[in-house]
Amino acid sequence: MALIDLMKMHYGSGKGPSTFKLPQDIEDTLSKTQLPYLKKDSDDAQVDPHLFEFFVYHKMYRRLDKGLLCCNESVSYCDIDHDLISDALVDDVEKIANEFGYPKIPIYCDERLDAALMTLDSTWNRTTKRISDGENLAFNIKEMKTGEQQDWSLGYDSLDKLDDAFFRTLSQVEIPSIMMYIGDHIGMWRSFTHMKTRYNKKKTPIVLAIAVSPGRADSLQKAQGNLPIRSAR
Repeated sequence: MALIDLMKMHYGSGKGPSTFKLPQDIEDTLSKTQLPYLKKDSDDAQVDPHLFEFFVYHKMYRRLDKGLLCCNESVSYCDIDHDLISDALVDDVEKIANEFGYPKIPIYCDERLDAALMTLDSTWNRTTKRISDGENLAFNIKEMKTGEQQDWSLGYDSLDKLDDAFFRTLSQVEIPSIMMYIGDHIGMWRSFTHMKTRYNKKKTPIVLAIAVSPGRADSLQKAQGNLPIRSAR
């Protein structure tokens, strides 16, 4: 924002590129590897105004694309809070409801919200208590050497004994492998679209990118044969 404000103040005051000077405090914030590319010659004392302007626009584009910079005048890049109801309207909710002839709506919403919070709190307390008391067998609780904290881990189906003789003969497969197997049979991949449709040239998704994390793509490609599905780890 400091770079954007600097350009706005300079060009907004009617000055041209020839008089543009980069303050030392802002220059110190730039990467030493980037600074030489902002000058026509490495011996120049000041950055080139045109190269610097392109540099700022490029940083703006990258941050807008990543959601780190917002533009409320834009439909695609506005802040998420920009679309929410202002606090002033929330404070006047009873007045507004009465004007439209629905005076009970605020009361109903408050009751529903209070009930939902109570349900959430009771569920949280009940769940954590069952874990602490050892009633939830999926959690393995163990005491740390210090005695002050507890460590926990989840149990896996692979540790359970198999009663069915048929399923004991089948090998385990990973969840992404099951997704790939089922997705190919039902044509599931056609329903996926790219999260960022702007400037995206690919019309069909990359299946491995949907079903697998990058580090496991190689192992999954080797597993795409006949899958005797029993259970997933």
